[in-house]
Amino acid sequence: MKAAIEFLLFGLMASMIAFFATANYSLGDDSPAIPALRAATLHLPNGSGFLIKGRSGKTYLVTNYHVCIGTMYRGTLFGSLPDGTQARGRVVAQDFRKDLCAALIQAPPAGALTIAKVSWIHEDAYTRGYPQGVLTDSHGSLGEMTNWEYTFPIEMIGECPSPSRKARDIYNTVIGCTISYHSQRTTLFSHPGSSGSPVVNPQGELIGVVSSWLADKDYDAGIVPLDQVKSFMEAL
Repeated sequence: MKAAIEFLLFGLMASMIAFFATANYSLGDDSPAIPALRAATLHLPNGSGFLIKGRSGKTYLVTNYHVCIGTMYRGTLFGSLPDGTQARGRVVAQDFRKDLCAALIQAPPAGALTIAKVSWIHEDAYTRGYPQGVLTDSHGSLGEMTNWEYTFPIEMIGECPSPSRKARDIYNTVIGCTISYHSQRTTLFSHPGSSGSPVVNPQGELIGVVSSWLADKDYDAGIVPLDQVKSFMEAL
């Protein structure tokens, strides 16, 4: 009996060790990705964001459109670095089809990401964000492209932009707007609050933005791919 109990305890401890090994999201790497993420990732009231340099040299706070419309106050976005440094700016671009939003920072902190020229499937990827409000790092890889949908509550979005689909209740009242996205799957950790997190390559260059997650999987973040981020930033 004692041996059986000890075996069960050993099994339980092994399971706990395995869990915490997989739940340890510290990147544990001396790659340039690490300091780049630490300097640029922001905590927003209902998600994540990051600082990035535009073509003109100006610094922007970028996050998802679906985070932006729930965070923006009188046209202003704001976030904070882990040391408490604040970043805020006036929203200058929103693209619901790419699920991206940008605010121009007037007095930016020192850290800001730059955009990579290219990315490819199975490339190493790093991210840092605030899933469920907790600062979390993750290391994974890029995967295939996929389609997904997000339904905005009508009180959040105001009206349904074309070509979204209107979601209605049993009384035929519009209660939300369903928008389709074309994104890229990854093996990065993602939970509610991860939205807007920067995804960088081993050189610390931006290659995507976390935008979705699967409820039954921790390591299956969907991201706005590099080509969409580049076209969005080039328009600023």
